Amino acid sequence: MRVHVEHRQHVPGHPDVLMDAFRADPAGWLPAPVRPAGPRRWRLELHAGPAQHEAIVEIGSAGAVPGGSSRTIRWWAPVTDGLVANRSDLIPELFGHMTLHTEAGGAVLSIAGDYEPPGGALGALADIVLGRRVARSTVQWMASAIEQGLSSGTPAAA
Repeated sequence: MRVHVEHRQHVPGHPDVLMDAFRADPAGWLPAPVRPAGPRRWRLELHAGPAQHEAIVEIGSAGAVPGGSSRTIRWWAPVTDGLVANRSDLIPELFGHMTLHTEAGGAVLSIAGDYEPPGGALGALADIVLGRRVARSTVQWMASAIEQGLSSGTPAAA
């Protein structure tokens, strides 16, 4: 059972400047501290309320969409020496996309993605009770952090 999460928010600033930043290297607008982890991949801390978990975030190349630009986004728990460094049940792998597009009055950043709750039937129940709130909170945090990075032209402080 895949679960869909999404968040959209206004991004302050001139839409053309924001679009140029969004199309540029994601290391310039991903939340700090951000460390390279391979081609188009970065290691960073994801936040969900007071909890923080290290994750690998993969950002695809920017592509044109009507009125804006879009990139794929994916994140998962890092693996170190064959072991998951942080519990993957706390950070299910998310596959999605983010879009920056212009609307009357400015720019809007949208992040939408899907994840598979871990743990079978029990995990699906836990996802209904708590996991979806954590996932929504994480996506909302990521959108806010990217918005800050795009608006300021520097990586957002975590």
